[in-house]
Amino acid sequence: MTHAKLEDLRILSIDDDPFILDVITTTLNHLGIARVETRTTAAAALDLIARDGESIDVVLCDLHMPDMDGIEFMSELVAREFNGCFAVVSGAGEVIVDMAKKLAGARGIRFLGSLQKPFRAKNLGDLLEKALS
Repeated sequence: MTHAKLEDLRILSIDDDPFILDVITTTLNHLGIARVETRTTAAAALDLIARDGESIDVVLCDLHMPDMDGIEFMSELVAREFNGCFAVVSGAGEVIVDMAKKLAGARGIRFLGSLQKPFRAKNLGDLLEKALS
């Protein structure tokens, strides 16, 4: 990834709650990021990655989803050799988020960090800035 500005990033946000996806998309748009994909299931997100994963810079993922949780989804990213960054946006407890971080490190996924729902726009911007370096 060789982007110089947040505006250049392409983000995939996955959450089973459409309202949360709307909040994330609106926040990203306010940060100047227009290239935002959203999916309400991990399976739909994996379909997008299979077709166009090379252009996804950052995946923002909830950890609690009904069809496949965020930890399982991360394992699928590894199997598909995803080269982008991964961040957690979840209401999950600190222990589960820490487990996701450790798994990402062990599997070679660039883990940007996590945001607890609800989050502030500035915190999301700060998290995404890490993807630029």
